[in-house]
Amino acid sequence: MHAQPAIHRATRRYISGLIPEPAFPITPEIRHALDARKQIIDQRITSLASEALSENPPWLKDLGPRPTDPKARARWDTALKTVVAYRDTHEITSDHALGGTAANADQRLQQAHAQKQINQVHRSVQGDAPSSSPTSPSQRPPVLSL
Repeated sequence: MHAQPAIHRATRRYISGLIPEPAFPITPEIRHALDARKQIIDQRITSLASEALSENPPWLKDLGPRPTDPKARARWDTALKTVVAYRDTHEITSDHALGGTAANADQRLQQAHAQKQINQVHRSVQGDAPSSSPTSPSQRPPVLSL
């Protein structure tokens, strides 16, 4: 038997957790321009995320409570920034984290990506919980579906 070569999937990088970075080579000039815009976007999303934490809007409950464990908190914070970027980009004002039905294909892709971040947070919280995890649906954190 011959060993199969390992297949490595490149991890896609996102600006503020929502906007995919180019997955192809770019010139230094374009990289510089993108980095400048990325910094501006990241500053805005960080500011909006801080605002959400201090104001505690109704949609924030969709992410569940902010964990105290440093690794879980980092995942939660990433999900928060992704949701904030999505809400800001698509002018979502709903009390639900991702609003309602997406208006077009691009928004559907971004909504699905943000939903994936929320679901990962919920799974990580459930995975970090002690073995006596809740069994009834009312005791589990909500998992949003599209």
